[in-house]
Amino acid sequence: ADYYAAPAHTLIGNYLSPASGGDEPMPDAFIVNGKRTNTLSVVADKTKIYRVRVVNAAAFSMFTVTVDGMPLKIIEIDGDMVVPFSVSSFVVNAAQRVSFLLDFSQLNSTLRSSPAIW
Repeated sequence: ADYYAAPAHTLIGNYLSPASGGDEPMPDAFIVNGKRTNTLSVVADKTKIYRVRVVNAAAFSMFTVTVDGMPLKIIEIDGDMVVPFSVSSFVVNAAQRVSFLLDFSQLNSTLRSSPAIW
């Protein structure tokens, strides 16, 4: 989810103003697994395949999801299983859900010592 330090009525007022040009407000931080952050790092067993489910509970923001040095194998979008396909990144909009697989054996060799989700 997106986190804003300013009150919602201020954000909405600015967003709806003709001066904004329709640009959405920039969040001050993000909420990931209940914690404020700007990035997410995980420790992973490089011999396993992990399913990651992204749910965008943001009010305004859409997010680009990528994992340094690895393909993301999309397996589900908004609750519907899809024919799996690989991408280097994807955008998840407000209220959208996407599941993907991470196979850490495919991690770029220069990043093997520290996998990170950004």
